[in-house]
Amino acid sequence: MSAAPFERLLQPLQLGGVRLANRIVSTAHGVRLAAEHAPSERDIAYYLAKAHGGVGMIVQEALRVHPTTVPSPASIVGYDLTDVSSGSPVSSIIDILSIRYKVPYPIGKWVPVMPGAWELTPSSDTTAFPSGYSLTLHTDAYPGLPVRITYAAPFGQLVNLTDDVTTVAGLPLTAVDLPPLGAMISLVSPREVRRNQIDSEPDSRRAPEVPPGAVMNSVAGVLRQRQSRINAEAGRLQALYGFQRGVL
Repeated sequence: MSAAPFERLLQPLQLGGVRLANRIVSTAHGVRLAAEHAPSERDIAYYLAKAHGGVGMIVQEALRVHPTTVPSPASIVGYDLTDVSSGSPVSSIIDILSIRYKVPYPIGKWVPVMPGAWELTPSSDTTAFPSGYSLTLHTDAYPGLPVRITYAAPFGQLVNLTDDVTTVAGLPLTAVDLPPLGAMISLVSPREVRRNQIDSEPDSRRAPEVPPGAVMNSVAGVLRQRQSRINAEAGRLQALYGFQRGVL
């Protein structure tokens, strides 16, 4: 006589550090009994019934373990914008460079928001949005976790010679030498235009004294220095905020 089929089905099985009463397994499957993406009383009753029926191992479907881990559309409320360095509402924005939202796991990870998946509304109600800006994400984010925005803003205007560049203009100390370099180049350019005009006058004695291009050639080193400083500052910002250098 041949052996009965599945003769070991109801025999115990040692699975690692767990001893199963039998070899009947209920694999993971969607039961659609969750409430707001989290386990419900109906969920519990469903799996209890399986356990009481004698199933040796039950694998539950993927469910959230806490309400804070459930993503929700940010467009329900929107986000107000606060400057992380000062703690004050953002006063002015030229352009949004990148947007990322924090996730509960892995710890410390920020997920980028794709272009077109967000909307910035200026002149919003300052009662709800003190900055006057309302950021809406047309994607999922997590309640209680921050959204990080990298943006371009105009520098404050210096009025007095005693004004501190970093405090008044908002220019970081790493970049305070860039405006003077740019100003130097801007002041030299009109002089070169004037030299070209002088060279076109045959009776001028000054034309042979200063060859064409001499003025601009004299600041070639300044041009290289300024570009090098811009590249260095762009690299610093990229490492600090994580956006691509191309946006600059």
